Amino acid sequence: MHAAEQPWRAISLAIDTPLGWPDAFLALLTGSAPDALPTSKARNPLLMRATERWLAERRERPPLSPVQDLIGSQSTKGMAFLQALGLETTEPGVWTGELEGIQVIAIETYPAACRGSAVVTEQRSALTQQVVGEHQDIHDALTCALVARLFANEREALAAPPAGISVREGWIWVPSDTLREPQPSR
Repeated sequence: MHAAEQPWRAISLAIDTPLGWPDAFLALLTGSAPDALPTSKARNPLLMRATERWLAERRERPPLSPVQDLIGSQSTKGMAFLQALGLETTEPGVWTGELEGIQVIAIETYPAACRGSAVVTEQRSALTQQVVGEHQDIHDALTCALVARLFANEREALAAPPAGISVREGWIWVPSDTLREPQPSR
């Protein structure tokens, strides 16, 4: 079906993989010496992007590291997907472009960090009966779709990046209602 036959003109995608890598790690690859590094993985700028360090202060468990954890393989696929679509970063954690007259917006999310969100649970309740199967990937895909919907229609329900976040590193969009006050440094 051609875009002219579509009843909609925009698509929002939330992708469950890191769509950027830590600036400190990229600088290390190009020959820059790192500053003193903390011993905690959750605070290490070579291993964790600012968005992961930010979430680690507000969640029981920090997100995975695109550098250290096996998710790095998926991260490269996600970034290649954005490039194949011709999407460009317009702000931290937001990639946009146009395909055959349809506006495409892609963001990164982390379904595990969305668990416990009242806003996601409310949206999910009407759809859960229609979700076939118990496989976690199916439920994670539904969570991603719901976060994409929130981004498109109720962006204020999601935690926005603080000022100064690197556009290149990206941002993990999660519902604000899943976050706690920042915890002291560990």
